[in-house]
Amino acid sequence: MGAGAVTADVPVPSGTLRVEAVLVGSPPGASLVVVLGYFATPAVQQVKFVRWADGLDAVIRQVDTTKPVPVLNVEVFHRVEVAAPNEAAVPSEPVTFDSDAGNVTLTPGQPTWILALRSGARGLIQYSTSGQTFAPTPEALWTVI
Repeated sequence: MGAGAVTADVPVPSGTLRVEAVLVGSPPGASLVVVLGYFATPAVQQVKFVRWADGLDAVIRQVDTTKPVPVLNVEVFHRVEVAAPNEAAVPSEPVTFDSDAGNVTLTPGQPTWILALRSGARGLIQYSTSGQTFAPTPEALWTVI
């Protein structure tokens, strides 16, 4: 098998994630896979390669093309911003949100990338503070009351 580009569009709750890789020629039935990058739609997402579903964390790996190729595990990040209900009352103190992914502290008025989705998870990660719960959708404005 010669070198060839492979793309896959993976649906995620907030859009589509395009993963690109190159298959580099090798003995019949085997190819070297090199993950080139990710193209998120909408473009307000960041995507981080974590590992392959079988546990290997190398971006470059040998695969047997006669068998199913292991799935990529990725993390998707969305940019969010914290605001107060009244713009004149924007809190100057950082706000801490709790989630299953860990705590995150955001500074009001400053857009920040936070973890929105992990491979294998069902739906977006939920963040809570002061009895309010928020989902990190792309370009979200979280109004903390």
